[in-house]
Amino acid sequence: NKAGNKDAPHYHKIVTEVQLITEGRMIINGDEYGPGDIYVSEPGDEYRAHYLEDTKVVAVKIPSIPSDKYLL
Repeated sequence: NKAGNKDAPHYHKIVTEVQLITEGRMIINGDEYGPGDIYVSEPGDEYRAHYLEDTKVVAVKIPSIPSDKYLL
């Protein structure tokens, strides 16, 4: 993700999402994360992300249900 980009605010009803930030810096729900940091989003949690730098993230969704994304 490029510096300055924002993800569409959303939540999941079923999926737990685990994110590992491997490069760059970003803000998720008001807190800053960088390389080596992990963020876990549980079902029902609001997710708002803003990329401060070009950032690479490894995301694991459990279970993998691509349609389980609801915009706020």
